[in-house]
Amino acid sequence: MKKIATPLWRVLTFSLADESIYPDKTLAASLEKGTLSAAYGTRLLSRIKIQGFKEYSFEEDRYPQPDVFASSLALAINDLGAARASVSLSIPKEWAIINTTEFPITVKENLSDVISYELDRITPFSSEDAFYDFKVLGENAGKITVLVVAAKTEFVRPYIDKLKEKGVTLSRLTVNLAGFETLCRYIDGKADQIFVEM
Repeated sequence: MKKIATPLWRVLTFSLADESIYPDKTLAASLEKGTLSAAYGTRLLSRIKIQGFKEYSFEEDRYPQPDVFASSLALAINDLGAARASVSLSIPKEWAIINTTEFPITVKENLSDVISYELDRITPFSSEDAFYDFKVLGENAGKITVLVVAAKTEFVRPYIDKLKEKGVTLSRLTVNLAGFETLCRYIDGKADQIFVEM
C-alpha cells in the first residue's frame, strides 16, 4: 500500500514553486585532515549530475590552514568552471556538537528563539560564540523533539573570512556526516538511514 500511496501523494501535492524543478549549481567543499575535496554538481528538473571533482592533499593528519584552504578552494572553483555556483562548506564532525533535546509543545511557534536562548544548556556553546541549526524530529505527548547541531565559531570563522578574501561566499555550512546522509538518501531513495563507522 505504501509503495502506491507515496508516489501518488507526491504527484497530487507537487507544486510548480518546488525548488527541485529549477536549475541549480552547487560546489560542495569538504574540509578534512590532510585533504580538501570539492565536487561541482548541477540540478535540472530534479536530475542531479556531478560535473567534476577535485581533491587537494596537505600535511597528513592536520587540517589545512585557512589561507591555504581558501587558495585551494578558489583554484578548484576555477578548474571546475564553478564561478557562479553556490558554495557549501562541510566541516569535520569533530568540530560540531550534535545533540537531541525535548521542549514543551507550547514553544513550537518560537522554537528558533528558544533554542538560541537555551543553546548553552543543550551544548557547551552560547549562541554568541557558535554557528548552530536545528531540525524538528517529531512531536509526542505534548513534547517536541529537536536535533541541534552547533560548531564553535572560533574554529570555522577563520576559514569563512579567508574564503571571503578570495571572493568566495558560502551559502551553506554543514557537518560532513549530514552530507553523507543526504548522499545515501539520494542513492537508495530511502528516508531512514543507519550509518556505522569503524
